[in-house]
Amino acid sequence: MDQLPNQYNAFQAYLRDNYESGITCQGNSKSFVPYSALYKYWTNTRIKELLRAAGINELPSPNVRDSFLLVISILCFNSDIGLLPRLVSESLDDGHLPWKDIPGRVQDEFNINQLRQFLDSQWRFCPRLIVGLAGDLNLHRDTILAFQATESTVQGQGRERNVHIREVLQGAHSHLDHPIPRYVVVKSFPPHLHQEYFNERRSYNAFVHGASNVTRLMGSYSWLSEQNERTGNLILEYAEHGSLLDFFEKKSPPYKPDEISSLWTGIAGIAKGVECIHASTGLHLDLKPANIVVSSGADPLKKFSFIFKIIDFEYSHVAPQDSGPNGSKPARANDRKTSKTYAPPELVLGDEINYPVGSEVDLWSLGCIILECAVWISLGERGRLDFIEGRTAETDLLSDYAKSGRGDCFHDGRDLLRCVRGFGQHIRDHGRRDDEITSKMFDLATRELLVEKDKRQFARHIYSAMKSIIDTEAHRRRTSLSIPTNGVLTGRHGSITGQPVVASPTAEQEHVSSYTPHVGLEARSPVSGSNLEMPTAEQGSSRKESPAIFPTIDQVSKWIERKKINGNTPELPGWESVQAQLNGRDFIFVIDNSETMQVYEDQVKNFVHCLAYLVKKLDPDGAEIMCTSDPMTRSKFKNATSHSKFVTENFSRGRGGHCNMEFVLEKALDPIGDQLQNSASKSNIRRTSWRSLPGILIGSKKPVTVIVFTDGIWGSSTGGGAENPIQGLISKMRDYGVSRSTVAIQFLRFGSSLVGERRLKFLDDDLPKKDRNSGFDIVDTQPVTGSIWDILIGPVDEHVDGTAGHSSSQ
Repeated sequence: MDQLPNQYNAFQAYLRDNYESGITCQGNSKSFVPYSALYKYWTNTRIKELLRAAGINELPSPNVRDSFLLVISILCFNSDIGLLPRLVSESLDDGHLPWKDIPGRVQDEFNINQLRQFLDSQWRFCPRLIVGLAGDLNLHRDTILAFQATESTVQGQGRERNVHIREVLQGAHSHLDHPIPRYVVVKSFPPHLHQEYFNERRSYNAFVHGASNVTRLMGSYSWLSEQNERTGNLILEYAEHGSLLDFFEKKSPPYKPDEISSLWTGIAGIAKGVECIHASTGLHLDLKPANIVVSSGADPLKKFSFIFKIIDFEYSHVAPQDSGPNGSKPARANDRKTSKTYAPPELVLGDEINYPVGSEVDLWSLGCIILECAVWISLGERGRLDFIEGRTAETDLLSDYAKSGRGDCFHDGRDLLRCVRGFGQHIRDHGRRDDEITSKMFDLATRELLVEKDKRQFARHIYSAMKSIIDTEAHRRRTSLSIPTNGVLTGRHGSITGQPVVASPTAEQEHVSSYTPHVGLEARSPVSGSNLEMPTAEQGSSRKESPAIFPTIDQVSKWIERKKINGNTPELPGWESVQAQLNGRDFIFVIDNSETMQVYEDQVKNFVHCLAYLVKKLDPDGAEIMCTSDPMTRSKFKNATSHSKFVTENFSRGRGGHCNMEFVLEKALDPIGDQLQNSASKSNIRRTSWRSLPGILIGSKKPVTVIVFTDGIWGSSTGGGAENPIQGLISKMRDYGVSRSTVAIQFLRFGSSLVGERRLKFLDDDLPKKDRNSGFDIVDTQPVTGSIWDILIGPVDEHVDGTAGHSSSQ
């Protein structure tokens, strides 16, 4: 017996080094010991030594380590192993833990205090593991959960519920032979919302089986407070990218065709999830972006591979399974006063009338979600916010809409808002050049879902239609987008070669304003990829009938990748003509990295990389680069990789700040004006004699192109202040006898802000019309969806810039 205290002390010392911190049902932090740590300590030899020291010579159970490991640990923690024979004799092994109360068959007047101590101490040895929470359990409030508290966050719409992300303690589960998630979401319902807890738990259990696009319920439990009030908790799988709203706000839209296709494949899963709910004779009744969460897809190499899952079933309804045949519309329920933004027109009086509703409510909401996704993919987050503002502005004209909470809904009480249809037309006319999917998805939603309730298509039909759009475009791209050995690059607008291509544009193509840049050719006609013909020799000689086709950023990016792999890859069509016009120019990249540009970081990086790669061929010294957040610092690199790295390291430094474009352009353009002045002085040319030297750059200073990467959102005046340094430079060019094309400024427009678009249009079209700027149209603006050749040539070649009626100083 003298050795027994040493056994206790050794074990208790071991515990101090092996505690992990979990949380109780009440949310308090409390330590526990993982089972794996106990199993490692209590070897058969050590158990025998303990029993020998306690004078316990024989036990009824021969398998003490496997059956009574936790019991032995609790007794040694309390320094009271003497209770072990009694517990073994009553078969109160680990499987009976934790005790809710002292078992009646072991109570007597001699050990009641020891048993109470056992009851109090058991929690630190009996944590609830994630696998032990399946089903609906009633837990003691002091039960320790093998989770670690993390920053509280709302995933989806939590209302009065507390929604927490919990880290699952892997060490506590290390003895299990199946994978354990790293994080889970715990959604708690206070006592007065116990019916909502019951309803959501029942819905998850009804909908989740076999549904990859419905969030999985991993377990549920409830506990009673000292006041006898019950709190319910749902354990849900964690989505690392948060809700679809978080996704919109934090991510940048895809711009490569394969990325757009991959993202739409994930979004189509939302329709699949809705179909799963409806096929289970259920209704969600509160579908919206906040109730859809986003997880990474199975392929980590695909940048836009995501899984979209439906959550939050508090307002849902589950009908009896015999309410209708499989795939039919579920039994109807009463409207549960769900979110008004995504509610259909038939619920316009939902505050006053308790409507009976069916799956048509979910189908309308699904259509609204598809529209928001389409606007975001095509126009970015700022475009999505403009979409909300446009709907709100239109419904402000309708009585009672704004104050009823429907200010940003999609209808006027009967039909789709004009604003909604207008955005669809904008996407068709001005969407990304290589995106053949998004406008079709927008049209699908407005045609099949956002219609009268009895005309809305089943979710399974919508899912099939979305997959068909994606698969058709993938097939088209596989057969048309390639650079074969003959050097012909094909894409959305057909063959892209050094040779002219003849095609007859359709009426729709004429309307969509699809054009190509002027690089040594006069024709600028849209061309369809579906009716291309190789020209005859006679046709090839006719410049007027032979529109040239030039690559977008996506095609240039793919060409660069192929060029790095195979140095013999043919040059891009039209590149020789571009080089002839721009060879020897200096280039300066001005990166607007203000807050409104943060969503375009990946897109900016790709543009900088591609343009820097091309510019190196024009100027071996490479382009200079600067950010609007630090216009005093300019760097110069000789390779595209260094330019991309510069953007990566500096872009986020502008987060939260605004852009003072006037000041930035002063810093970029003033040195150019000073060099013009110095060149004029060295050449000893008087101000009055400049007209005798047309079309040349005085002195040895090379011509320069400044490319500004921006969304145009800066300043308050029409030109945002940018017109002032531009006009100052034009005055110096005029004074020192410099030709118009010596200095060129290209504003490369990101996003779809109407304010930004108008501002850049003013600088491009209206600023040159002022008398003092006549003959010096040095500014051009191009969207990022345009041709790379337009971007490079635009401010230099007036035919590309499209400003008819303005001649150069030459």
